[in-house]
Amino acid sequence: MNISITDTAKSKIKNLVEEGEMGQPEVRLTSGCAGCAGLAVGIAIDDPRQEDDIIEVIDGISVCIEPDSKSYVEGTTIDYEENDFGGNFILSNEYGSSVCFI
Repeated sequence: MNISITDTAKSKIKNLVEEGEMGQPEVRLTSGCAGCAGLAVGIAIDDPRQEDDIIEVIDGISVCIEPDSKSYVEGTTIDYEENDFGGNFILSNEYGSSVCFI
């Protein structure tokens, strides 16, 4: 897999673990239909690992990928941005971008 995590996102994930908001440094990537907007790629920080997940470990952070989503999340970059609402994880790949508020 060709998944990357920016230093900003790595720092935020590790910070969430330290603060007790995440049990372990693990995120889950999913994909699905976004209605007339086409395909959406999403991220979850509290969705448990499934038995058939593909696991990619990047600098100590486990990225769990649903087998059906593998081809859609290939090449995804996980980033994090602070904003007026606290912050967002931002996912970018050839299919576009998706945002998940935390």
